[in-house]
Amino acid sequence: MNRPRLRHNRDFRLLWSGAACSVLGARITGFLWPVLVLWQGGTPAEAGAAGFLALLPHVLLPVPAGVLVDRWDRRRVLIGGDLVALAAVTSVAVAAVSGGPALAHVMVAAFAAGSAAVVYQLAERAAVRMIVRTEDLPAALSRNEARGRGAGLLGQPLGTALLPIAVWLPYAFAALVHLLSLGTLLRIGHGLRGSPGTGNFRAELAAGLHWLWRQRFLRVAIALIACTNVLFQIVNLALVVAVLGAGGAPLAVGLIGAGAGLGGICGALSAPWWLRRLPLSTLLIGCFTAWALLIPVLALVSGPVALGAVFSAVCFAAGVVNVSGGVYQARITPEHLQGRAGGVAGLLTSGASAGGSAAAGVLIGQFGVDTTVLWVGGAMAVLAVLALASPAIRAAGWAGDHTENTAPAGAAEPIESGGNRG
Repeated sequence: MNRPRLRHNRDFRLLWSGAACSVLGARITGFLWPVLVLWQGGTPAEAGAAGFLALLPHVLLPVPAGVLVDRWDRRRVLIGGDLVALAAVTSVAVAAVSGGPALAHVMVAAFAAGSAAVVYQLAERAAVRMIVRTEDLPAALSRNEARGRGAGLLGQPLGTALLPIAVWLPYAFAALVHLLSLGTLLRIGHGLRGSPGTGNFRAELAAGLHWLWRQRFLRVAIALIACTNVLFQIVNLALVVAVLGAGGAPLAVGLIGAGAGLGGICGALSAPWWLRRLPLSTLLIGCFTAWALLIPVLALVSGPVALGAVFSAVCFAAGVVNVSGGVYQARITPEHLQGRAGGVAGLLTSGASAGGSAAAGVLIGQFGVDTTVLWVGGAMAVLAVLALASPAIRAAGWAGDHTENTAPAGAAEPIESGGNRG
């Protein structure tokens, strides 16, 4: 099919705009589920349960959802995801108007909205390669990465600003943006059809896992990025503890988050420039090295401005890594394996982030903020050395130069480094 260049690609603009609305809605409500429980007088344990249920789909669903995304029309999957999210947030808004949603209602809605976000993300990323020319992938994926970071930057403060005005207001706003997303998806002209598959779910899943395991670079890169996601979760909590423990206000934490978000956006938007000039191996090893040098600096500076500036540079590199890995993966993943490859990568990286969150509090409580951050910097240096020592990483050019498979190219979920995803 003769696809138009990106600046004239109507379907990509519609897909990008719809996903921007859907991701913004997910960011607003994803942060607010535990806050809503506390706001209504719930206990911290109940709030934690709501937050856990909102994140649980990121562990349970990526792999099975990837199989289904490969089978079904991606546009229909996207529409279905928006409809589920719309129903979840609308039900909470209506319940809030009539006296407040019950705890069980909040938990079910949190799980449903989280599930919709996982499926939507897989389908949207699988759809990009179907409507974008191969040479336009760097620019398309850099815009997608910047969009996600921008939604994270706006979602949390917007949700916390609307909630005190009226409990129903942030959920009504989320419902509105999901409606806008639906409107754009219905205007996409391309069918975005998946492969009919074999009908054997287990065999299709095994085929996806087998293909991904054969890709030496992806196998090593996903493992390394999963390790960095553990470390980034520790750094995220360490920054919060450092600021609040020194008597800083929550606004100071928000300023650091804003700096990190802006750094990630700039990194994502600059990624095509880097991709035109450096091979993938140099970009990855360079970013790992930059993290190893920058993270220890966080233990040596104080104040939200200095911390925000350093962490912004860390997230700049994360934005470059996400787009670079995404472009490579998009170029080599066969069309019929898009969802499965993305689902497995998403499971490993999301699971690693969850593990980092669990470990962060224990480490900071045991060793303190500065020592923990220095240890994280040392661990990142080890990962940089491992990346440099890996033949698969060192040999990585671009999929157009040499690939590890001969199947037609398709899109998959990018390898995602943590940093500050909002």
